[in-house]
Amino acid sequence: MNTTPPVLSVTELTAWYQPDQPILREVNLEVPARTNVGLLGVNGAGKTTLLNCLCGVHERLRVGQVQHQGRLVGLRDKSFLAARYAVFTEHAGFRYWTFTAYLAFLAKAYARQMEPRAVDELVEGFAFGRYRDQTIGSLSTGNKKKAFLIAGLALRLPLLLLDEPVDGLDFESTEFLYDSVAAYREWGSVLMSSHIAESFSRCSDRLYVLRGGRLGDPVDDAAVLRDVRSYLARD
Repeated sequence: MNTTPPVLSVTELTAWYQPDQPILREVNLEVPARTNVGLLGVNGAGKTTLLNCLCGVHERLRVGQVQHQGRLVGLRDKSFLAARYAVFTEHAGFRYWTFTAYLAFLAKAYARQMEPRAVDELVEGFAFGRYRDQTIGSLSTGNKKKAFLIAGLALRLPLLLLDEPVDGLDFESTEFLYDSVAAYREWGSVLMSSHIAESFSRCSDRLYVLRGGRLGDPVDDAAVLRDVRSYLARD
């Protein structure tokens, strides 16, 4: 029996842009340690808002309780900030930094030594080698996504948050991403959102479906996770 506390547990999270129009309603979410959790919902379902809340970016919310590795925390507590990294589908930051400089900044900010061999393997897998010394702002949408994905995967933090990570990726990079997410269990947990049901069949251990601002009960059945589309058709 696994007694390791979840890397993240959130109860009764409600978020809004207009007070009388909640985007998320009483969300309960748990991400077990060294587990890949999928967050499925149509575009506009609130997936990005939920991840923004978990990153402490979205301020218009109320939440019952947040626990990180069994300890009560705030979404902006330093201990929780140091344990997570997020890649959003749209990322406009660090435009004038090269990828190499950005990695050096992250290593210092998170006080973690990234393994050069691991970085090289990720760069090769995403076919990113020729772009390492270009500024992030000069990259295409897909290559910007690759830069931040490589950084997040290389940090190997306890929690990696991925918002629609396959958007903008070519087929080969998408396949490599699924393999990399599956392998991430060795270091930590991944919470990955997508509107594509098939995104979860390759690398997820648990699935939540977000509909109408409400999060359904977690689905842990391996057979269901192998065929998410059929599950949704009968749900």
